Amino acid sequence: QVLSNIQRAANGLLALGIKPAERVALMMGNRPEFIWVHFAIGFIGAVSVPINTSQRGATLHHILADSDAAAVIFEEPLRDSVMLVKGSVPKLRCTVVADGKPDHGVDWTLERLFDHPDREPEVEVGANAGGAGMMYTSGTTGPPKGVVSSGSDAYSLTAILNAIKVQPGETMYTALPLFHGNALMLSGFGSMTLDAKFAIADRFSASRFWDDCRKFEAVEFNTLGGMIPILLKQPPRANDRDHQVRVVLSAACPPAAWVEFEKRFGAKIVEFYGMVDSPGLLLNDAGHIGSMGKPVGGVEFRVVDDNDQPVPPGKVGELAFRHPQ
Repeated sequence: QVLSNIQRAANGLLALGIKPAERVALMMGNRPEFIWVHFAIGFIGAVSVPINTSQRGATLHHILADSDAAAVIFEEPLRDSVMLVKGSVPKLRCTVVADGKPDHGVDWTLERLFDHPDREPEVEVGANAGGAGMMYTSGTTGPPKGVVSSGSDAYSLTAILNAIKVQPGETMYTALPLFHGNALMLSGFGSMTLDAKFAIADRFSASRFWDDCRKFEAVEFNTLGGMIPILLKQPPRANDRDHQVRVVLSAACPPAAWVEFEKRFGAKIVEFYGMVDSPGLLLNDAGHIGSMGKPVGGVEFRVVDDNDQPVPPGKVGELAFRHPQ
């Protein structure tokens, strides 16, 4: 069914006029169609550009223009924000709306995009294939920067997936947004790699989080730093351990919350560190509290001073790394 939906969307993109190597922006929340369209874009050799759904105005214009987006697929509540910048984005010629009508400058609906044959797309990609995707940094130190993934970091991803020990047929759960690399690559692509099931929440909710895990029989989920203290602030419940979750793939678990979380909920924390704008990951599956871990996947890491010289243990420095490629 997933393959069928991906092929339908891929043929829809071709009918829309999208060509290999062109960029297609995605502005949707967590929903299965996000995954199908993301992979459909790759099926025709184009480049998927997931965009944070909270982007507006100048920043949204910058991302759409900087990425040379030929099309943008967005949800109805984002219509006004997209239409405000559409006219001044030079290469943006196609717009597709989910849950809305094709009017007032919008060309197609998401339903029309999927209303195409579920067969292998007839397209000659050749040397025009784009990267595995383009994600934009959050823009904390300047305008967001588009990072093209070439798929060169598969070894690091494999090491992370091996560490969580999810078995075929088991369920991975995430409440993180699919427009970020964590949910899309580790949970989405990772579940495919592991032959696991994938359950997604529309958004993070502390009050219903464990109920979701029970409902989907999840054995694993991913967190970002602030989520663990938020879950711990929930009132204790008699069924806090009544779930199947064995492992939590965490980025930046506060050290003070580590042991309390594992004891209360009975799940092991596996910590890792990585960035969208760089290949290479660090992994701590040994339970060293507060540690971001050791290098995996053949990437060299070291902590250096202002002159790029290694600093001794206990000293603050800058994390530098070198990828085999």
